[in-house]
Amino acid sequence: MANVLDQSQTFENDYVVFGRNIARRLAQSFTVSTENYAKISQFKVRLAKEGAPTDSLMLSIYDGGVNDPGTLVVTADSTVPASSINSGFANVGDVTFTFTNAPYLRLNHTYWAVLERTGSLDETNHYNIATSNETENPYTRGVMYFTDNTGWRRANFSASFYHFTFYQYYDSTTLRISLIDNASRQSSSISNVSRTTSDIVDEDRATSSEQWSTILSTWADEERTWQLAGSKISNDSRI
Repeated sequence: MANVLDQSQTFENDYVVFGRNIARRLAQSFTVSTENYAKISQFKVRLAKEGAPTDSLMLSIYDGGVNDPGTLVVTADSTVPASSINSGFANVGDVTFTFTNAPYLRLNHTYWAVLERTGSLDETNHYNIATSNETENPYTRGVMYFTDNTGWRRANFSASFYHFTFYQYYDSTTLRISLIDNASRQSSSISNVSRTTSDIVDEDRATSSEQWSTILSTWADEERTWQLAGSKISNDSRI
């Protein structure tokens, strides 16, 4: 696995308490900008605990709804126990959630990272996450939400822009080209991508015979052009 940073929000000047009744779960949306399709590999946030919680934290990725996290995509490999998290909001530290068998994330598509505790809500023993708190938005490719007893709500306390301080990584060894959106990709990009029929079917890249016909025709035209230009592309790198 080769972790490469895609999305991040690094500004940090506040924190939000969660795992209690007023803020049960937290969510940060992010919009993927990786040139190709790739599998998410890690999501890092900065956390601390208050009191003495004895449960753990879990992080899941959801497919983007407009005003809520939408549908569950994948949950991190393991939870993070409270015993491994720093105490006190002034001592927030990096906590990384890892995904080893995640699905592909799509270019320019919005996803949500949802953070929650595994135990019961507690007004004394809970958690803090480092955030931004700015009048000018430091991250324009997503928003932060939280849940209370009424459902999901936008985290815009005091008319400020709140976001997780976060880092989202993908596994560069899983890069795949988007055949529908990028069927005419340059040869330099295509030569670095392994295309197999099973990959394409499993990932729903082409969903009809018409799309297959268009894609294969495009590849044939491209290959003839490259051959005329003296490019040497083996048949194995095409399909």
